[in-house]
Amino acid sequence: MNKKFKILRVLKVGSSAMRADTTTPEIEELNKVNAELVEVFDGNKNDVITAASDADIIFLGSVPVGRWIIEAAPKCIAIMCQASAMMLSMLKLPRNTTFWS
Repeated sequence: MNKKFKILRVLKVGSSAMRADTTTPEIEELNKVNAELVEVFDGNKNDVITAASDADIIFLGSVPVGRWIIEAAPKCIAIMCQASAMMLSMLKLPRNTTFWS
């Protein structure tokens, strides 16, 4: 069966992030919606570019979003980032910026 969605998770090399094994609840839920999770480490830019080329969604843990990631993913409809309130407070954003509507 072809996968409907490809979700790319880019993990930071040296982080405590672990790859999901095939039996985690996360993988089981993705299978229910016909989605495939592909995980790569950010240490090899070519691996990330190759994996991003046909990704529908990209999830970046603590990996910065670079223009090169966006340009490598022409099919991508969403890029999600994991961030804490501390990380958001370090951004230089205009006062009227909203993250949720």
